[in-house]
Amino acid sequence: MQVESSSSVEPVIGIRRDGKRVFDERFKQAVVDECLAGDASVASVAMSHGINANLVRKWIVKRQRPAVCLAPATGTTTMLPVTIEARRPSLAGPVAVRNGVIEVELTGGRIRVRGAADLAALHKAIELLR
Repeated sequence: MQVESSSSVEPVIGIRRDGKRVFDERFKQAVVDECLAGDASVASVAMSHGINANLVRKWIVKRQRPAVCLAPATGTTTMLPVTIEARRPSLAGPVAVRNGVIEVELTGGRIRVRGAADLAALHKAIELLR
């Protein structure tokens, strides 16, 4: 399947300031259809039309991507309820760290805890060093 250049459809309808060509939508659609027909590779179809294969691949992806469906504007805005909860670790209850080493160095001294530690007690010790 070959896209025919008829006098009614000009493939290039303009050139941008950066020199890139602007192609007619009907031409792009015909090239994509030719590629998707499966008779030839994207590269060979692109080459036959003097177009970069990467550009044709972009056209194919754009065609296959589902269109964004937007609800028609009604003129009213609906606000949805949102709840934001801050998640902070609580030092109120005894929380034990089972393995590892906790080392805190401040100007007043250093605390090094190995093995299990009560985080609430460690918090109080740090406050005393400040």
